[in-house]
Amino acid sequence: LSAIRAKAEPVGDHYLITGQKIFITYGEHDLTDNIIHLVLARTPDAPPGVKGISLFVVPKINVNEDGSLAEKNDVRCASIEHKLGIHASPT
Repeated sequence: LSAIRAKAEPVGDHYLITGQKIFITYGEHDLTDNIIHLVLARTPDAPPGVKGISLFVVPKINVNEDGSLAEKNDVRCASIEHKLGIHASPT
């Protein structure tokens, strides 16, 4: 876990997160209007090791202050896994 490579750079009042997250059960589906991802990443001033890891809530679609859905976030599913035996989960 301490070798995590995802980065979170502050941009205004939010963060720009770069990196990959793999093997996310139900990471992409059409069961709800929005999907929320929990992402671990390092900020530029983070100490080394696990103490420097931050948790971010990343919605697939950004949310307005009133709770309505806004524009799509820059989150995408690169591929759907082709699995043997677990056909109930798309990812």
